[in-house]
Amino acid sequence: MRVVFAFWDRDGDGLVSKSEHNRSLSYDFQRADLNDDARLDLQEFKTGFAVMVAPRAAINPAPAE
Repeated sequence: MRVVFAFWDRDGDGLVSKSEHNRSLSYDFQRADLNDDARLDLQEFKTGFAVMVAPRAAINPAPAE
Protein backbone atom coordinates (compact mmCIF):
# COMPACT_ATOMS: atom_id res chain seq x y z
CA MET A 1 0.00 0.00 0.00
CA ARG A 2 2.99 2.32 0.47
CA VAL A 3 3.67 2.03 -3.24
CA VAL A 4 0.10 3.05 -4.06
CA PHE A 5 0.34 5.94 -1.61
CA ALA A 6 3.55 7.09 -3.29
CA PHE A 7 1.84 6.94 -6.71
CA TRP A 8 -1.01 9.08 -5.45
CA ASP A 9 1.09 11.58 -3.48
CA ARG A 10 1.90 13.50 -6.66
CA ASP A 11 3.69 16.40 -4.97
CA GLY A 12 5.58 14.21 -2.50
CA ASP A 13 4.44 16.08 0.60
CA GLY A 14 3.45 12.93 2.48
CA LEU A 15 -0.27 13.66 2.10
CA VAL A 16 -2.82 12.69 -0.56
CA SER A 17 -5.17 15.58 -1.24
CA LYS A 18 -8.60 15.08 -2.74
CA SER A 19 -7.30 16.65 -5.95
CA GLU A 20 -4.33 14.25 -6.09
CA HIS A 21 -6.61 11.31 -5.39
CA ASN A 22 -9.04 12.29 -8.15
CA ARG A 23 -6.23 12.85 -10.67
CA SER A 24 -4.60 9.56 -9.76
CA LEU A 25 -7.80 7.57 -10.08
CA SER A 26 -8.54 9.20 -13.43
CA TYR A 27 -5.04 8.47 -14.71
CA ASP A 28 -5.15 4.89 -13.41
CA PHE A 29 -8.52 4.34 -15.06
CA GLN A 30 -7.32 5.67 -18.41
CA ARG A 31 -4.20 3.52 -18.21
CA ALA A 32 -6.23 0.40 -17.45
CA ASP A 33 -8.83 1.03 -20.18
CA LEU A 34 -6.89 -0.84 -22.87
CA ASN A 35 -9.63 -0.71 -25.51
CA ASP A 36 -10.46 2.95 -24.78
CA ASP A 37 -14.19 2.34 -24.33
CA ALA A 38 -14.43 4.31 -21.05
CA ARG A 39 -15.33 1.11 -19.19
CA LEU A 40 -13.19 -1.47 -17.41
CA ASP A 41 -13.94 -5.13 -17.77
CA LEU A 42 -12.65 -7.48 -15.09
CA GLN A 43 -9.49 -8.33 -17.04
CA GLU A 44 -8.61 -4.66 -17.59
CA PHE A 45 -9.22 -3.93 -13.91
CA LYS A 46 -7.08 -6.84 -12.71
CA THR A 47 -4.16 -6.28 -15.06
CA GLY A 48 -4.04 -2.55 -15.70
CA PHE A 49 -5.34 -0.73 -12.68
CA ALA A 50 -2.30 0.45 -10.70
CA VAL A 51 -4.11 0.08 -7.40
CA MET A 52 -4.34 -3.64 -8.14
CA VAL A 53 -0.98 -4.05 -9.89
CA ALA A 54 1.22 -2.52 -7.19
CA PRO A 55 0.04 -4.64 -4.24
CA ARG A 56 0.01 -7.79 -6.37
CA ALA A 57 3.60 -7.14 -7.47
CA ALA A 58 4.65 -6.54 -3.88
CA ILE A 59 3.05 -9.78 -2.71
CA ASN A 60 4.21 -11.89 -5.65
CA PRO A 61 7.20 -10.26 -7.36
CA ALA A 62 8.31 -11.52 -10.75
CA PRO A 63 11.27 -13.91 -10.59
CA ALA A 64 14.67 -12.42 -11.39
CA GLU A 65 16.02 -13.40 -14.78
